[in-house]
Amino acid sequence: MCLKSIFFILIIFLTGCVQENEVPAYLYIEPITMTVTPGQGTALHKMVDAHVFIDNENRGAYQLPAKIPVLSIGQHTVTVLPGIRNNGVKGNPIPYAFAQRYEKTVTFAAEKTDTIRPTTRYTNDTNLKMVESFESGGHLFNDHRDQNVTFLMTTEQGGLEGKAGKIVLDAARKLMLKSTTVRHLFPTDAQNIYIELNYKTDVALSIGFTSFDRPSGTIGIDNFPVVLYPKKEWNKTYINITNEVKASKGIEFQVSVGALLPDSLTTGTIWLDNVKLLQR
Repeated sequence: MCLKSIFFILIIFLTGCVQENEVPAYLYIEPITMTVTPGQGTALHKMVDAHVFIDNENRGAYQLPAKIPVLSIGQHTVTVLPGIRNNGVKGNPIPYAFAQRYEKTVTFAAEKTDTIRPTTRYTNDTNLKMVESFESGGHLFNDHRDQNVTFLMTTEQGGLEGKAGKIVLDAARKLMLKSTTVRHLFPTDAQNIYIELNYKTDVALSIGFTSFDRPSGTIGIDNFPVVLYPKKEWNKTYINITNEVKASKGIEFQVSVGALLPDSLTTGTIWLDNVKLLQR
């Protein structure tokens, strides 16, 4: 066979491959919606990404809404793992361990766009150890680790869904360090321990826990793995404290928040809402 004939056959082969790959189907993924049951608190979330699998093959993570090309023509199973930005870091997108996966069978056709609307809920093995929505007259953050018992977190209107916790820093009360009065236990084999919360703040806000090495101990060790920077509008974040809890070797744990008024400000206001402690 002459070189010219081989070259002609190769062109036909390559052209066929390109034409086949140039006619994908499309999958449009709408933002995720979440449902909760009584006692689970708010359904507001910030699961902004979809980690997409088609027939168990990883097709990548996409910020929603997203339209993605699919070369798998025909009937396939689409799986979406709802994703968060771990510890509020944009560069750290991961599937949220407490969110149930979404699955749907889709029949893809070339040039056709199929739309899915993922829904999720907490997984069946999620242990919601604390839910503080600030809707009642009191709240859980009444252990004053700053020793200022007159410096209280108040419950006021202005939250995302009614009331929220509010703290005001000023020249006389620059340091705030409050913990929950309730202490929590975690099994040694816990795979994921997270704090969820909504917040807006004028000052840097430290979020973490206080650990005690003995039951009903009076001396706790504060651990703040994440600092949230000032936000004028309400924001939602997911804080992973798994490794820090295990490294602390504590027995009992409180959820703790801390802040310090900078010299550049005369006052600073912190709002908290929908604080949850989750473990599985």
